[in-house]
Amino acid sequence: MSNLQKIKQRFIQGLGNWQWRRKHAANEREANKKEAWWNEKFGSDATKIFNLGRKIKLKLYADSVLCRVIDTKPFELTELRFIEAYLSRGDIFIDVGANIGLFTLLAAEIVKGAGQVHCFEPSSRTFSRLTENISRNGFNNVHTNQCALSNEAGELQLYVSTDGHDAWNSLAGQLAGNEGRTEVVSVTTIDAYCQRRKLTPTIMKIDVEGWEKNVILGGREVFGPTNAPDLLVEFTEANCIAAGTSGKDLFNTIAQQGYSLFHLGEDFKLSTATADDDFGYKNLLATKDLRRVQQKLADSNLVPGTR
Repeated sequence: MSNLQKIKQRFIQGLGNWQWRRKHAANEREANKKEAWWNEKFGSDATKIFNLGRKIKLKLYADSVLCRVIDTKPFELTELRFIEAYLSRGDIFIDVGANIGLFTLLAAEIVKGAGQVHCFEPSSRTFSRLTENISRNGFNNVHTNQCALSNEAGELQLYVSTDGHDAWNSLAGQLAGNEGRTEVVSVTTIDAYCQRRKLTPTIMKIDVEGWEKNVILGGREVFGPTNAPDLLVEFTEANCIAAGTSGKDLFNTIAQQGYSLFHLGEDFKLSTATADDDFGYKNLLATKDLRRVQQKLADSNLVPGTR
């Protein structure tokens, strides 16, 4: 290598290092600004708009721990990227435990056209925030349901946090925070809902703070067939125990419907999950057709090496 080539190489390396440091410093300044806003506003009635990408705007609330985490931390990025890569126009996405709409909004943008999103959020205040976020983005393909899913229809008491822990509202009782109240909510089953709507879902996200097993038990007709929807299910051991079950029990309940379960890794690499895994906190993919999932991911330009 000539001296001129060495000088050029050092220059390029130095430029790359400078650009990296500049980007890192800018990201750090932005993170510090966000933290300062939340430190000042947290617990108040202030709001701010979060850019979810794809021109989607998510309104965040300063009285919510979840909203703070969404804005300041990498929150469920693997799961969000998976949904973004998996979904395509015309799919039917069901969001069980939608909260203010993080997954609902992303799905609605991707499947628009012939596609549909059906979301469930039983808490009256959170449901109001969910519908506002849907309206803010002008989506007309989202069907909202202010009710919970369980193993049978009726009414149940939902514990609702009043000190910012709205992400832990649960039919299992108080899971987080120190202050809250109960709210009587309507409950149906996914079997009844899909039969009434004549739906064949493509994929469901189920995140209901320990009540996931009851959602599965209420869907024997939906989850039983070989063409059953794929599932993205949250497993949190402490929440399952509060609901009178366990992560292992939830795993086996899903597996008994004929599903295989997988961990989501980087670049959407899937590794087999077992009933003996640690279920402290994780989201697992359940599918009856791994090839279909892999093909849907391969068809996406978001997966490295597929284009």
